[in-house]
Amino acid sequence: MKRFGIALSILVLICGGIGMMFASKLIMIRNSWSQKITKASESLIAKRKEATDLERQVVVAKTALNTAVFDWERYWNGVGVEKGRQPGAIGVGIGSTQGLAQGTVVYVFQPSADGAGSTYVGPFKVAAVQETQAALTPFWRIREGEDANWRYGANWRIRANVPRQHKTKFSDLEGMLVKKDELLIDQQKNLTIQQEAKKSAEEHLSLRQKELTGDPELAAKNENLERFIVEGYQKAVAELEVARDEVQAIVDELRRQTKRTRDRINQLSTENEKQAKQLDEPQKTAMKP
Repeated sequence: MKRFGIALSILVLICGGIGMMFASKLIMIRNSWSQKITKASESLIAKRKEATDLERQVVVAKTALNTAVFDWERYWNGVGVEKGRQPGAIGVGIGSTQGLAQGTVVYVFQPSADGAGSTYVGPFKVAAVQETQAALTPFWRIREGEDANWRYGANWRIRANVPRQHKTKFSDLEGMLVKKDELLIDQQKNLTIQQEAKKSAEEHLSLRQKELTGDPELAAKNENLERFIVEGYQKAVAELEVARDEVQAIVDELRRQTKRTRDRINQLSTENEKQAKQLDEPQKTAMKP
């Protein structure tokens, strides 16, 4: 019995040590799982909050999209466009079957040069419509050569409407273009007037130059005209100045000769008076008593 009790006590001690070891491991595992559960709960709460925020953003985005689509109304993508007969007119590959109505105004966009987007062309009025095609004419004052830059072909976009703010902006830009065109026309008229004035001034200048330096055309005609008209005032004035200088030299020489002659006459008169006085003195002496 004593041996059995001792063995049983040893077995109990061994089992107790093993149980304590497993109990400590169990506590550690339970603490680890508790931390994982806490972290997972916190992560789940954060994910739910993030999902709620994303759902709210989706609702806001859908509302904005619906508002934008409502302003733009109906549209047609991938429309083929060809050049019309009249300036600015185009033919499109959609018609009444696609919902296009005659007399309505649509807004046309052409593909950009790089093909990544589209650029606005302008408002067009549906002039004629059939089941699968229609003819559109510009609903604005088209400028000369403006349709030369349009890229005819496929992938055009047509919209039934655009938001009001864009319409107002397009109208303002069109008004600015009209004012610029009117200013350009005025400047062109002014340029024409200035060119005509310049041409007239050049003609007058050429006429004055011919008057000064002579006219070879008149000289070639060999007409009976005055020399100054054919040879020009400059040459005529130069010749007249030479002739004037010659005449002035002759006149000066004549004046000098006249002065010398007058001086000689005065000298002779003085000498004659002296001689006459000398002749009168003997006669007066003889006549004295």
